[in-house]
Amino acid sequence: MGPGGMEWRRAANGSRDVMEAGRNPRIADLEDLFDAAVDLGAEARQAFLDRACAGHTELRQQLEVLLAADPYPTVSRLKHFRLADDNKPGRESIIGTTAGGYEIKAHLASGGMGEVYLAEHRLIGRRAAVKVVRSDLSRDRVAIARFFNEARVTSAISHPGIVDVFDVGYHENGRAFYIMEYIAGKTLHDRLDRKGPLTAGHAIALMKQITGALTAAHARGVVHRDLKPANIMVVGDPGVEFGERIKIVDFGIAKQLGAVEMSAHDSGQTSWHAMHSRVLTEPSGRAAGHSIAGLETMNGVVMGTPAYMAPEQSRCASTVDHRADLYALGCIMFHMLCGQPPFFGHRDHKILQRQQTVPAPSLRALVPSLDRATEALILRLLAKNPQQRVPGAQQLLIELDRLTQYKEAFPHLRWPS
Repeated sequence: MGPGGMEWRRAANGSRDVMEAGRNPRIADLEDLFDAAVDLGAEARQAFLDRACAGHTELRQQLEVLLAADPYPTVSRLKHFRLADDNKPGRESIIGTTAGGYEIKAHLASGGMGEVYLAEHRLIGRRAAVKVVRSDLSRDRVAIARFFNEARVTSAISHPGIVDVFDVGYHENGRAFYIMEYIAGKTLHDRLDRKGPLTAGHAIALMKQITGALTAAHARGVVHRDLKPANIMVVGDPGVEFGERIKIVDFGIAKQLGAVEMSAHDSGQTSWHAMHSRVLTEPSGRAAGHSIAGLETMNGVVMGTPAYMAPEQSRCASTVDHRADLYALGCIMFHMLCGQPPFFGHRDHKILQRQQTVPAPSLRALVPSLDRATEALILRLLAKNPQQRVPGAQQLLIELDRLTQYKEAFPHLRWPS
């Protein structure tokens, strides 16, 4: 009998460590209940939850959220994509072929939905990055629609702080691709790993750039849902504060709150949209990226990255709004200042539990030089209740400008009183 069967036998016999916790949610140890259920088959798990959580609906809902997020053994489809090995044997090589006039030169990275390659235009020599959907997903209708939705949503935002997508199509091998600007930089995650935490002034300067780009996304009704240091590129630029410019990437699980109206008036992308309407539209005629069931979220799947995920997103990713991104910004700013996000660990379910129930730790205890106003703003972003957060990205920009430690980093500038 496997470990799952042993856990079920103990639960069925009414063992104190599991069943007493189920009878009294005030003393329930979620970890014990989780460990008892995680290795069970679907039917056995449901029977266990029926018995262990009898009469405690809220406890059961929380356990189901944690179980849905855990990578073993019920790997969510999205998370399985992200566990792809860059050196996976048998990966189809497309180096030396062309996509939209660009010759593919080298493999750069593997992501949740596809492979990213360095490419060069055959006539003008312009460099670009080509994202090609993974070969094992090339016949998956929902995956392809989601892939093109990512390209469409990203292109529609049109902001210097958002990676620019400018072509889409199908490769000669039948795999979908889109072409975007090549960013010669490192991720914010790599930057923090290599050089450690930032000064308050530096962190606030980068957060202003990130927030400015996010303001543009939210103005188009786009919620990123996976903001984190690994999805923020940092590029050297002597013309900006602290010599670093940011680019937000990877809108693969973005949620679009409303249809993006592509017109010459509001985007300048009409010709792009018309040219590629065939690949951006589902067979039913509905444009990919609008409110199509199956594109916004998958039932039972927690979408995002637990260490930067708002409490409400771990409960139901399909119903979140722009305030989930603001929570992620609080986690990112926390990470920039002290070298780690507010909640982290090796098990996703434990991180999600803390995001939902544990107040954020004191930043000033970790960074004594931080002023109270900066800490207070970050803690507002990290409020469990979305209504208690800063109301929007535009307001966050205003409040970031007011921070004393940001002003002190640039004493030569004139600041409004």
